[in-house]
Amino acid sequence: MTRNPLVIPGTVAAALCLAAPATSQTTLYDLDAPGDGFYGSYLTPAGDVNGNGFADLAFSTPIEILAGGPFSGQFGSVEMVDGATGATIWKVENPRPRGSFGWTVGPATDVDGDGADDIIATLVDTGTGSVIVDEVTVLSGANGGIITSLAPPAGIEFGTGPLERIHDVDGDGIDELIVGAGRLVGSGSEPVLLVLSGANLRPLGELSGPPTSTSFGGSVASMPDLDGDGQQEILVGSPLDDAGGTFAGSVYFFSGLAPSPWRSILGTAGERLGRSLAPLPDVDGDGVADLAVSAVNFTTPGSVRIVSGATAQTITTHLGSNDTGGFGVSLEVLGDVDGDGRVDLAIGEPLGPAAFPEGGSVRVATAATGATIELFEGDAEDQALGWFLAPLDDFNGDGYPGLAMSGTGLTFSGTGEGRILGIDGPLGPDCTAPVIGCAQPTVNSVGGTGTAFALGSASLSGQPLRIVARDLPPGAPVLLLASPIPGSVFTPPGSQGNFCLGGPIGRSPNLGTASSSGNVLFFVDLDAIPTPLGPVAATPSDVWNFQMWYRDGGPMPTSRWTEMVTIDVCP
Repeated sequence: MTRNPLVIPGTVAAALCLAAPATSQTTLYDLDAPGDGFYGSYLTPAGDVNGNGFADLAFSTPIEILAGGPFSGQFGSVEMVDGATGATIWKVENPRPRGSFGWTVGPATDVDGDGADDIIATLVDTGTGSVIVDEVTVLSGANGGIITSLAPPAGIEFGTGPLERIHDVDGDGIDELIVGAGRLVGSGSEPVLLVLSGANLRPLGELSGPPTSTSFGGSVASMPDLDGDGQQEILVGSPLDDAGGTFAGSVYFFSGLAPSPWRSILGTAGERLGRSLAPLPDVDGDGVADLAVSAVNFTTPGSVRIVSGATAQTITTHLGSNDTGGFGVSLEVLGDVDGDGRVDLAIGEPLGPAAFPEGGSVRVATAATGATIELFEGDAEDQALGWFLAPLDDFNGDGYPGLAMSGTGLTFSGTGEGRILGIDGPLGPDCTAPVIGCAQPTVNSVGGTGTAFALGSASLSGQPLRIVARDLPPGAPVLLLASPIPGSVFTPPGSQGNFCLGGPIGRSPNLGTASSSGNVLFFVDLDAIPTPLGPVAATPSDVWNFQMWYRDGGPMPTSRWTEMVTIDVCP
């Protein structure tokens, strides 16, 4: 059906306020999938698998229901994508007729000697009511084929802890691998970490914590030599450790394969310190590398401590914005993404404040100060963006690194859309911030006024622009309207509220529907903004105004308007 354009002359609307700044980062890809498979549960950087000169990215979907093949009905897959484009290079589904494949994944060395770094993944059995690791498998980075499956040493069982690549421990010039495991004790086990040779996968040793460290191996990181013994450090988080109080959490520092830690950082009761670790370069100017460590408990705002590598004292602490958001579930060091000469840090808050309930967010901040550089938000309910983070190469050669972030689409509240977003720097505001105006004078049938805001970027090279409205009647039909000219008409015939667009007005080609939470989102293609004469491409310095019409069904049915979002397009 062809819709005739609305043409309503008017004057500029009043009452404007600022929204979040737009930015100039480049969106490399924005992948999505049903969330019931735990999409992007783990992300891991890979080597240059497809030979284009840039590192690629592997991820797991461990409870994906497999629809076909010899093992139909089993669960889980591991996928390799081009780090620059998100295009699938290979995908391996559960190779066994049981369990969930890809429960954890991590980077391996070039185990098969073909020139491509490989991937390590676990297969678990969840049919007994608990999670038991059946198998640790090494996959070819080149094609996903199974190179080998590992058997644990006597008295050891594999666990659900991390799969990490660390520095060379045995002096052969090849990085080593760490695999979470448990030492069998009576009818149970005590958590340990196996250190495996990156050259031949033979065990080199194991690390274990004190009796209080029941979650030893919750996170692992590698740091330069801090104690002057010539050995690089292996850091191990134990977020449920009771050494500092019940569920205080801790971080242990091991010098190489030393049998016991030489340093520990203890949390306070209930803090759960050690959920994620991220080694930093020197932040406080003392010439020694530093550390970011998170504490996450989902009942109080999470935190990320920036800790001195020289003294283990806290330099500064970044706090989450929500008691149940999970601030610090994931951490990733980015280098300098805003060009101010200081190292920056990405922090995931997968259940944190966003445009949609439990949509999640990723905060990029200056490590030394906590100042926010950029905030990425989930664009669907129960998306949980920020569950996992991974570094990406500088694909456009501008000196700024990239970042991949996942939202599994699975939260405490329900199932949404899984998402993997890849972006390339720089980050930080360099476009004029969107402006919100045209406040509505009356409330709708659910007590809202149709608030509106922008997500993404008004940059022609940035994140996709999205216009969002909230507090609408669930199920309400919604249209997005656009015009380069503002206007002001109070209560147009047949409607309630202020209509603030003027001139020739274009309509979105598709009708939206408010979700059960009263939210609606429209993607705006800046290369094809709707107008009465057809789509037009925006150019730098253009100003566009967006407002939504929606139908309020009761108790007195009427049409209503949301607030208006004004953007200033930049390169």
